[in-house]
Amino acid sequence: PDTPGDLIAGHTSVSPRTEWAQTPLGENATRAEHGGDACYVRYPHKLLVGRIAQNGWPGQIHPNLTVAWDSFSDYLECPPPGCLFDVVSDPSERFDLAATMPDLARELYAALRAVEFYDPDRGAPGPRAG
Repeated sequence: PDTPGDLIAGHTSVSPRTEWAQTPLGENATRAEHGGDACYVRYPHKLLVGRIAQNGWPGQIHPNLTVAWDSFSDYLECPPPGCLFDVVSDPSERFDLAATMPDLARELYAALRAVEFYDPDRGAPGPRAG
């Protein structure tokens, strides 16, 4: 069977992984300040939970001068169980499937909540960190 090393080395183009948690639920202040978003993938579906920053489509060439876009003020709100996308048929993630596939959305949300992420306490930023 293929391994992640085979994928990285270019020996195969198919990842052996079909399910993974990409980012944890934002439960601490630092993550909340940066959107508090979370992501869980069970290929081909991707679940987003929280306030997703930089949500927009600026056009083929960025910046698209036909429309002003402040990427830092454009958010997608995905309250639990989240926004569900099929990343194969909808790679731009424009069509939320959570309303049409509520059982899958709840299942992926439960899987995301069950994941334990390592989040070490690294202390306060140093004085030069600004």
